[in-house]
Amino acid sequence: MDEGDRLRVTPSGLKGVTPSGLKGVTPVDPWRALPPRTLLAGTVALVIVVFLPAVGFDFVYDDHWTIVGNGFLRRPADWPLLFGHEAIRRHVPDAFRPISVLFDGITYLVFGLRPSWHHAVSIALHAIVTAATARWLGRLGQPVQIQIGTAAIFGTMAIHAEAIAVISYREDLLAAALGLAACLAAQRSLDRPCRLAWEATACALIALATGTKWSVVPLPFVWWLAQVHLQRRPSTRTVARLRGAAVLGLGVAIALAHRIATAGALNPYGVDPSRIMAHRIGIGPVLSASAHIHVAYAFRTLIPLGLRPEYVDFGAPWATLTTIAALGLLTSVLGLGIWAWRRGAPIAAFAILAAFALALPTSNLAAMPNMQADRFMYLPSLPIAIGLAAVCSILGERVVTHPTHPSARLVPLVAFVVLQGSIAQAALQPYRSDMRLWTVALRRAPASARAHAVLGELGIAMLRGRDDPPQDTSETADIAAHCGMALRLDPLDPTGYFCDAQLALLREDGDSAFRAFEAAEALSTQRLERASLGIAATLLTRTDLPYPERVQRSLEILDRVERDHPYIPEVFAVSARVHHRLGRPQDARVRYAVASSLHPERVDVLLEALELELDLGHAAGAARLWDQAEPRLRNRPPKLTSSLRRKLADAQRLFGPSTSHDPLIP
Repeated sequence: MDEGDRLRVTPSGLKGVTPSGLKGVTPVDPWRALPPRTLLAGTVALVIVVFLPAVGFDFVYDDHWTIVGNGFLRRPADWPLLFGHEAIRRHVPDAFRPISVLFDGITYLVFGLRPSWHHAVSIALHAIVTAATARWLGRLGQPVQIQIGTAAIFGTMAIHAEAIAVISYREDLLAAALGLAACLAAQRSLDRPCRLAWEATACALIALATGTKWSVVPLPFVWWLAQVHLQRRPSTRTVARLRGAAVLGLGVAIALAHRIATAGALNPYGVDPSRIMAHRIGIGPVLSASAHIHVAYAFRTLIPLGLRPEYVDFGAPWATLTTIAALGLLTSVLGLGIWAWRRGAPIAAFAILAAFALALPTSNLAAMPNMQADRFMYLPSLPIAIGLAAVCSILGERVVTHPTHPSARLVPLVAFVVLQGSIAQAALQPYRSDMRLWTVALRRAPASARAHAVLGELGIAMLRGRDDPPQDTSETADIAAHCGMALRLDPLDPTGYFCDAQLALLREDGDSAFRAFEAAEALSTQRLERASLGIAATLLTRTDLPYPERVQRSLEILDRVERDHPYIPEVFAVSARVHHRLGRPQDARVRYAVASSLHPERVDVLLEALELELDLGHAAGAARLWDQAEPRLRNRPPKLTSSLRRKLADAQRLFGPSTSHDPLIP
């Protein structure tokens, strides 16, 4: 059957094709107006244009942890540690996803910390996934309207805004790209030539995809399902299909075995009631709530309303009308997929069953820190897009009755793509910056303790960046309200205590800050270094302890944190400040150097190291540090930079010229 064939509606669903044409007239098929490759190139260009505004966005969300402040990315010689347990022992961010970390490291070496280029990589990955989807459908023999329609719908879906706009979430895009490449390789392995080579390639690619994110674990089943329902070329033997699926399954098994060997378990999060709702209220209410969540996913995929950057975790009882209705709806849709399989409606069967399978890894069957997020629907939305492309094609055939306007067949597809693309561009905007993101997050999820806490800390950072510190409590009233609300909404979430601790430090209340950091440490199981650093720094202000004991305990904590978190620059920056304050210049100098090597773009570390050299009377060393920092001081408070310039000029006058350039101040 050629690509000009048309889909028709039968009582049993989407069922095959019939020759196109009207009585006495042979209409021009709009899908034959251009070569398929040209149509695909135009579709990919459209997808890039839709998400292109993200190129101007900053680092947000976990970007600061996984990319900006991840010193491991600056140590390529240590990257092989990812394939053993040592990277997890040293608390490398996301070490249980080694391929994702390697990809971040490579992009950092190429682009540094220029967010525009990192966002461009995310858009490029999404474009690759879109093109690979169309290519796979073509290899399966699907008509061009299904290939291009699926690519256009999937590529412009608004629910993908989060995965594309947040750089650290490109792991979903990378896993999908590698997974689809594996499916294409497995497809090629069905041909006799070079079968073993293609099977080895497919196995390696799916292992890499699983090592990026385990959302691709169901892909072997989905690939087999595609052979059963979407393959329209000359029939392939059942044994060959099973062999291809087994090869993909082997790759998944290899990656999962590696995770168990390195992380000690498939689920790397452990027991964490502060972050995982299932560990707080039990798996039953979480699974009940998951039924509500997946109905909402389906709605936001079809009609992209309600997209937002923050969702509050919750539990739900089973014996309520909403839960029963959600379960009934999901069961009915699953039953429809099985019925379509039995009745010979292949596209409907594949779209439903593959979407259910791909949603399993994020369906809360395994406890996760976030019960729901729009990015979880990135891969499951692909089979949905195939089904929607078929529906749009059928509607187009039904709508067009006049032979002189065959292009009207495209109206349903174009309308759906325009709707999705326009809402996608609007959905991108909250991710422009951290302040905008969390302001929108709080407005759309006012019960989020995390949103309140992060907004409070962002406000504190803004006050610290001013030339003049806050003079009274009225300037910090809004921040205090956010911190207090975070603690009231979720007393088990450590982010509220971090907000409270930072507020206390801003008010120069060391005792309150110490207590808040202790409370945060007691609740934290991830990123423990932050609480430990806060405790070590505020211990020195305690007046209820003898000074030698304070110093000893602080230094012991810092030594432990440095050993346990050797790739986090903030650890060495805080440790250097403490040693500097305690009058241990050599120890401080070494730690400033380590912090700067782990995060060369940080100007504050250079300036603090410069202050140390000035305190020691080392004008030459201070001048060298100033030369490194000066090009990046344009956005720093003028009061700070002018003060340092004068101090350095005074040191040069006292100790003689140390550089060949003109004096800083005449």
